[in-house]
Amino acid sequence: MASSGSYSDPNADLDTETSKQRTELWDEIDESYLVEWWKANFFIRKPVLFGTWDGVFTSCMLNIFGLVVFLRAGWMVGNAGLLLSCLIIIFTLFVGLCTVLASNGLFARCDIEKGGIYGIITHVFGAKVGATVGIMYVLGQTICIALYVTGFAEAIVLKLDPEPTNHWLLRGIGIGTVILLTIVALFGVKYLVRLQLVLLGILLVAVLDFVIGCCLANSQSGMTGFNKTSFNNNLQPAFAEGQSFFSVLGVFFPTATGLMAGVNMQGDLKNPLDNISTGSLAALTFR
Repeated sequence: MASSGSYSDPNADLDTETSKQRTELWDEIDESYLVEWWKANFFIRKPVLFGTWDGVFTSCMLNIFGLVVFLRAGWMVGNAGLLLSCLIIIFTLFVGLCTVLASNGLFARCDIEKGGIYGIITHVFGAKVGATVGIMYVLGQTICIALYVTGFAEAIVLKLDPEPTNHWLLRGIGIGTVILLTIVALFGVKYLVRLQLVLLGILLVAVLDFVIGCCLANSQSGMTGFNKTSFNNNLQPAFAEGQSFFSVLGVFFPTATGLMAGVNMQGDLKNPLDNISTGSLAALTFR
């Protein structure tokens, strides 16, 4: 004979669960009235997680093939020559590879959930050093934004006017670009990644156009194409006044820091360890 203390009414448990679900439902409805319509419709409230190719590979590629590659690749070859330019590229790739492998090792052996570069430095060196380096890193990223926006605006202005005299046109395009990017960032990382996919497609077309243009000869624009004479003339270094191997290296080396863009996406990835390692190494190989 069962004791009365061990008996539980299943109908009572069902009523309790139903009441709990109703309470959660009404709480959710009440919370929806507290959120402004523009936040509920445009801003992302729930986290959106990305994978290897849309989250890491795209971010790394856009940061690697940036302003320096398009505007300073020819300048680097003209000063350092083909041999030293290849050495500079190999050195930057080697440093980038070491950085990616080191970050992957930290992610595999340490419990670093979010924070990207700041999270890694804080976990290894402590909160004080992490905060100091984090502030410097944010300032550096801010300066990079100014560099890229200025380069973009300058390219647009030169297309409109080969000999520009109105500097406010350059500043206006730059300010407008910053405002546009700020609006996209405020909408959330979901829309930012979508924009990155569009920009990656444009970037691949630009790289293809760059390669095809190098193969074509045009005497009016000074393009000689690939030939033995041009190869021999650009083989050895011919540094301009005030330039040296290390100054050229200092201009081109920041392209290696683009690999850290995947690490900074750590908090928005489905599987950070696999996504960052695969995406970063794929971007490094493609480069």
